Amino acid sequence: MSGYHDSHDEDADPRFPTGVWRGVWFQDDTAGRMGLWLKCTDGYIVGDGMDPVGPFEMNGTYDADTGQVALVKHYHDAHSLDYRGTAQPDGHLRGRWSKSSGNAAGPWDIWPVLDDDDDYELISLAIDPTPFEA
Repeated sequence: MSGYHDSHDEDADPRFPTGVWRGVWFQDDTAGRMGLWLKCTDGYIVGDGMDPVGPFEMNGTYDADTGQVALVKHYHDAHSLDYRGTAQPDGHLRGRWSKSSGNAAGPWDIWPVLDDDDDYELISLAIDPTPFEA
């Protein structure tokens, strides 16, 4: 993982905490789990993660007034996906992802892991990011 893992901004928007996140994306009848580390500060999101496709970087922006997020998920040495969504009252970020070529899309959902003891899940995803059926 990248070097984003060592900073917490105490003045950050609570909807966009820096740290470990987990989530899921859906495509047709398949779902893929994600483990991420995101640094969220001053309207920017920078991070990396792992899912069944492989390791990726995720970068983008958030709007503290509207809760809107615009992210790009770039798989190492592979394709990129656009993630658009909104911060939800339950603390999740939800939206739709799409491939720039337009031939794939689906919903996604990520949420912060608020207990640092759950870092093991991010590590276990890197070892066995097995997809599961939706």
